Amino acid sequence: MSISHRFGCDPCARQGRRAFLLRGDPEGRDNGIVRSCVHVLRGTRFRVRAFVRTVPWARAAIPLVMGVLSILLTQSSSAADSRSEVQPRIRVRIAHQAAVLRFHGVDIAVVDAFTRLPLLPGPVDEVDVEAKGGRLVVNRLPLSAKRIRVETPAVFVQMGRRDYRGAIEVVLASDGLTAVVHTVLEHYLYGAVASEMPATWPAEALKAQAIVSRTYALRRMMESADRLYDVVDDVADQLYEGADDAFQAVRAVRGTTGIVLTKGDALLDARFHSTCGGMTEVPGLVWPKATMDLPAVRCEDCRASPVHDWRTSFSGDELASLLAPEGFGDPRVEAVDVAERSASGRAVMVAVRGKDARLLLRGNDFRRRLGYARLKSTRFTINHRDGLFEFRGQGYGHGVGLCQWGARGKARRGMNVSAILRAYFPGARFGRLASQGGRWRIIPYSFVQTSLTDGW
Repeated sequence: MSISHRFGCDPCARQGRRAFLLRGDPEGRDNGIVRSCVHVLRGTRFRVRAFVRTVPWARAAIPLVMGVLSILLTQSSSAADSRSEVQPRIRVRIAHQAAVLRFHGVDIAVVDAFTRLPLLPGPVDEVDVEAKGGRLVVNRLPLSAKRIRVETPAVFVQMGRRDYRGAIEVVLASDGLTAVVHTVLEHYLYGAVASEMPATWPAEALKAQAIVSRTYALRRMMESADRLYDVVDDVADQLYEGADDAFQAVRAVRGTTGIVLTKGDALLDARFHSTCGGMTEVPGLVWPKATMDLPAVRCEDCRASPVHDWRTSFSGDELASLLAPEGFGDPRVEAVDVAERSASGRAVMVAVRGKDARLLLRGNDFRRRLGYARLKSTRFTINHRDGLFEFRGQGYGHGVGLCQWGARGKARRGMNVSAILRAYFPGARFGRLASQGGRWRIIPYSFVQTSLTDGW
């Protein structure tokens, strides 16, 4: 979807143009909500005039429309002023091992990532970056720089079919191009929450997702100072499908601005998953090196999930092929048994047997080899009949922390965000990010003290 299609600009669409103007500050000091494509105003003004002349009530409605627009602009400016301080920034990997990256926007500048010196003669609206012969080639111009930044004075730059806020850094590596967007944490959360949870879900569930996503992102930021990026844009961290300004997701993020989960004096290593299937899992049984102390809790609120119950089948030959990288040497699997289960009913250890081969795997490694999409969780039973291994299970995901479908169910029952999070993170407390002397720290926070709709 091009930018012109996204904002409904017919002149842009007809001319194949992607130029647009947005009111907002890419550094995070404005909310970026009020926006307009300049071509909508220039290219369609004759239609507006014709409409006003031919529709009797249109002329009388103009003062009312202008009044509403004035109020919206005033509220937008007030909200921007209340958030004028510079916010924490996060680095998100949005492309990896790419051969070509294409960018579209307004007055794009390409600069050296270290010196900030311009690398192109002037601003352009389209940029093609390629990896050729161990060099970066930008708009057919070979560069000596190995690391560049794609910047724009507008709020968004488009890469592929997605829009991003902030500068995008492109790094030439031995395996291709890596792209990392540098953006304001709260702006990142707009897209992350909208990508991880449907915007049509209850507001309290979206707020819970916003707090957990913020806590998770901040933990990764603290642990990745010596890396090129803090998080990736897929399920290895959390989904981020670009700058999505779905109203409900934005409202959930802003309504919980800066709020995080803590344990003691530290950020909680907050995790989440789609559907627990009836009970969450202890982190240490999923990740042996996990340091978070979180008990398994019962959850009866995710029954509406389409993957609460599932089944899938594998042949013995297929299992042998999938498990070969783990050292299984037989051409066919003859038996699969759960050697150890957790209190939640999940497979901790799985035993696989062939004619000669034997293999003992952790449940999560077994699931990873068979495919996360097919073996949706480790909460399963196995039936072997007619040459097929049938897995019947409950839930989708690792089972640790927030159950997203459970949060939806709890919100629909009337639970607020505080109660939802306390249910999945027993013993956790709430904190809020505060800036002091240019540094960020976490101060205690109580939901009783402040409304969660601040700024709205």
